[in-house]
Amino acid sequence: MSNLLPYLPFPPLLSSEEKGWEGFVVSRYRLPPFEVPKHLVTRHRIIVELGHPIRVEGRHNGRLQKGRFLRGDVSYVPPGVQFEARWEEVRETLTIWLEPSFVAHAAREFACKDFIETVAQFRSRDPLVEGIGLALNAELESDGSPNRLYAESLAHVLAVHLLRRYSASTQPVRDAIGELPKYRLRRIIEFISENLDRDMTLAEIAAQVEMSLYHFARMFKQSTGLAPHQYLLEQRVERAKTLLADPKLPLVEIAHRLGFADQSHFTVVFRRLTATTPKAYRKAL
Repeated sequence: MSNLLPYLPFPPLLSSEEKGWEGFVVSRYRLPPFEVPKHLVTRHRIIVELGHPIRVEGRHNGRLQKGRFLRGDVSYVPPGVQFEARWEEVRETLTIWLEPSFVAHAAREFACKDFIETVAQFRSRDPLVEGIGLALNAELESDGSPNRLYAESLAHVLAVHLLRRYSASTQPVRDAIGELPKYRLRRIIEFISENLDRDMTLAEIAAQVEMSLYHFARMFKQSTGLAPHQYLLEQRVERAKTLLADPKLPLVEIAHRLGFADQSHFTVVFRRLTATTPKAYRKAL
């Protein structure tokens, strides 16, 4: 497991590099007292505090800032900022790196601009960033089936939120939203139905109707009431109900056909969406 912070002699406890997520990396750290040397930040870096309260000193382009960080506090540093920091207690964090190209892509989709300048935040309360961070952390800890679609959706929402909330411009960045045309929605539904057995990405689903990730995800939810990853799980469970009608088909085979990591993961998702287990559902048929 590599370390994206070369000035830290401490490897992450967990990292998404092993999961193959593209355009962003999420890492969980437990760090001893340390002084981070001055360095140039090259990616959008978001840190969510996960541990006990801790005092941190930091410098953004030479400007000294101090604060007591609480669990859930968020800090953000955009690319191009000279940064250094120090703390004197054990610190637990979740660090999210977004590639500049990933954020630039979101900017083009969201506001039709190649670049939106953002401003560093030493410490803030941002419930949306905290929630996305905790959801990504849960994905890091999960041993279930890969869920790139869910992780990519979270990262994309995070990128757009950074552009909205931390923009250097005083003019609010606006967007329009509506429903997907029926023919596009039908094409998406067909594509998902034909590929329930594999780990689809948000990009390849959006590509079926030649739409940007941002507008596709927003319009899909407006049209169906569900985010793409939620719709995918529901469709897998609905297909499972059909397959469970065949008593000769083992549960492990059904799990495999529907892209679950194993029978246990299949059971967890099925029970969450139906309030019963696949075995009990089959017996009730």
